[in-house]
Amino acid sequence: MNALRLRQRSLLWIVCAWIFLCSATAWGQKIDARISTREAWVGSPVVLQLQIRNAQNYSLPEDFEIDGCDVRSAGTPSQSSQIMIINGRRSESRSVTMQYQITPRRPGEFQIPALAVEIDGVTEKTRPISFVAAQSETGDLLFVEVEGAEESVFVGQPLDIKLKIWLKPYTDHKSSIKLDEGQMWQLLSNQTSWGSFEDRMQELAENRQRPGGDSVLRKNQEGRAREYYLYEINGTIYPTKPGKIDASDLQVVVNYPLSLGRRRDPMESLFGDSPFSGSSLMKQMMGDGLFSSSFGRRLTVTESRPVAAEANVNSTVVLPVPVAGQPADYRGAVGRYKIITQADPKNVAAGDPVTLRLGIIGDGPMELVQAPPLHEIESLVSDFRVTDQSLAGFVKDDTKVFMTTIRPRSEEVVRIPPIPFSFFDPEEKEYQTVYSEPIELEVEKAESLALDAVVSNTPSGAPAESEANDTASGAPSANGDWRAKLTGMLQGLKRWWYVALVPPVCLLAFFVTKFAPTAPAVVARFRSPMAIAKQGIQQAETESDLADVLRQYVAGVTRKECPNFERAVGRIRETRDDQLARKMESLYQRIGRSTESASRWMATEQTHTLEDLKIECRALLLPVEQVWKNRRRRA
Repeated sequence: MNALRLRQRSLLWIVCAWIFLCSATAWGQKIDARISTREAWVGSPVVLQLQIRNAQNYSLPEDFEIDGCDVRSAGTPSQSSQIMIINGRRSESRSVTMQYQITPRRPGEFQIPALAVEIDGVTEKTRPISFVAAQSETGDLLFVEVEGAEESVFVGQPLDIKLKIWLKPYTDHKSSIKLDEGQMWQLLSNQTSWGSFEDRMQELAENRQRPGGDSVLRKNQEGRAREYYLYEINGTIYPTKPGKIDASDLQVVVNYPLSLGRRRDPMESLFGDSPFSGSSLMKQMMGDGLFSSSFGRRLTVTESRPVAAEANVNSTVVLPVPVAGQPADYRGAVGRYKIITQADPKNVAAGDPVTLRLGIIGDGPMELVQAPPLHEIESLVSDFRVTDQSLAGFVKDDTKVFMTTIRPRSEEVVRIPPIPFSFFDPEEKEYQTVYSEPIELEVEKAESLALDAVVSNTPSGAPAESEANDTASGAPSANGDWRAKLTGMLQGLKRWWYVALVPPVCLLAFFVTKFAPTAPAVVARFRSPMAIAKQGIQQAETESDLADVLRQYVAGVTRKECPNFERAVGRIRETRDDQLARKMESLYQRIGRSTESASRWMATEQTHTLEDLKIECRALLLPVEQVWKNRRRRA
């Protein structure tokens, strides 16, 4: 009996020791990565969970890419803490969990790369994780097409397009229930990528609307006519390259049901997957006689599978803008435009700044319109000093406004010459150039300060009045002999320990005086541009402070000088991310817009508080960092 008890007690100690070692290992581990599944469907997301434990300071991994997959953050990190007591010993664990949604867009095997995370000054990496994605056969359940309203358009010319979605209605033969067009629409997954129709779908969602579906007949792959619900969505695109319409970013995903069932839960939402549903399927079906009781049994999807379909595009051809006859100042504008200018002030001295505003009005994609190259206009640069950087602009209705500063070179300048703007007219199929009206100026001769007015008239050897006053008040002169003063002071000291104390104090004061101004910069070098920018945005007291913070942030991320905001926008344009560059342009114009002598066509009805602008500035930080990192990877 004693031997049995001894073996049981030994086994118990072994089990306790094993549990303790496993717990210690798990709790001591700093980082852990896991995924929701290793087998996924195309269009259905895989959730990557990244957990950081017991870290005082940490930095989340950089945004990563997986070829053939969409990767996005699934919200802000969540924090939790746990307390364990083992053999009377209390242990506390803290963890931070971050989730990412990885949506495969094609079948195949994928690998999540090792992610580097800096934890308490040490860089640790997760293990690579592989998963596979299979194509859920669409069959004749779903068809997607994109139609263009024209047979051909030029690059940059607006094209009205229509998205058509044919969705086969589901019928549950056991209950003899067929889902109607509204119920089938709610089966669309929020993993659907709408591409060029994203703005239109967002507009419908904000108005709590959705496309209506008509019951039509369509031949399936076998040539047999079947019933489908047809949904049509209108949109407008501005093609950026010749060839066929690019719909590679459009993919429709439907969680197609395999079976229906009933659930006794009056608050259960039947289809909560679609962000565009407006109301749940359960609510829509309450009017049916089968669901007359508010506490009856509810119909719900008990099993489904994702069905994804790429869009077939019709034969609309995108033509390149012709090279023959292209003006030297052409910057890609397609449509019809006119240009107006405004200057302030109009009475200046030579070399003084003049604020020049340019307004481009037209029917083309105004976000893509660029300012005319002022530094290439000979009639302008011959009389004015002009920046050679591209100008930032903001769009208001059908007008894009640019603002810059020019300086007259001499008093002989009498006007700002007409500013040309060239564009390609797709209707006439030729280039045209329009001009602004000249602006009359009154330029006076610049006042110059004679050199002898800068030099003091005090005779040599006699101290200047200010120097004499400083000396009389006991303050050392900037040009005084510090060595003689220090020698005289030491000779006047009577205690030997003064002699031993003064040199170290003077040496310390020298180093503090010399290096103290550079200390903040040295400390700042160890902080990331993101952290510096966030602190700068938080401490900004004026709108101009925000513009300066963004400019310095771009310089820090790109590691290139940005003496002005236009140069910072130019750095972003180097990445070919036109949308991000336009956002920065628009934000800068709203931050730095001058309200003095502004004409009506430059005025805006919208007002932006400092806090609103701070929110927009913070929202730009991560995209700027990400787009530049992507550019470095491609390089």
